[in-house]
Amino acid sequence: MRYLLVDDDEHVRRILSSNLFRRGHQVVAVPSGAEALDCIRAAGPLNFDLALLDYSMPGLDGMQTFDRLKVLAPDLPVVMVTAYDSIALAVAFMRAGGDMFVAKPIDFDLLEVVSRDVVDKACLRATAREAHAAALARDAEVSAILESSPGAIMVFDATGAVRQFNPAADRLFGMAGDHLTPNVENLVPGLRARAENLFTGEAGPK
Repeated sequence: MRYLLVDDDEHVRRILSSNLFRRGHQVVAVPSGAEALDCIRAAGPLNFDLALLDYSMPGLDGMQTFDRLKVLAPDLPVVMVTAYDSIALAVAFMRAGGDMFVAKPIDFDLLEVVSRDVVDKACLRATAREAHAAALARDAEVSAILESSPGAIMVFDATGAVRQFNPAADRLFGMAGDHLTPNVENLVPGLRARAENLFTGEAGPK
């Protein structure tokens, strides 16, 4: 895992970096929020799997750094680390879109579990967004085909309810004025059975 570690305390950076290295992780450690932002700009957000932020820092504190990080790298998971074991801080961070909040002194076994959990969830979110975008693209392609076709086309679901139709189908069947979703059997009796026969290879009714 590739960490961006942000902490103004050199001793803490050294201990965290050493522990994470021993666990097989890569770490880029910087002492301030401003340098963390510069690092993201220079390396790119895809070069890190997780940002580990100290809450209390001079200049940009953890929350301010987090706000700016989410603009530069909206998909980068962020875990906040603080010596102030405050529920109020944790709630504010999580409400702002933070992934997890860990108190000092750090339990490194817990940090390992938390880190993997937030990275896995971020991957799932990215996969879901990609699938949604692909579905929208397919829907747009189907709609373009429907709209441009001179012949009547209807798309219906497994129950026979018509879900999409093109202008030619509307002119033929007058479906746009229906208040209820029309069923293909009401429009063309036997059409659903004939369509199913095409997929099963069975001969249609004589």
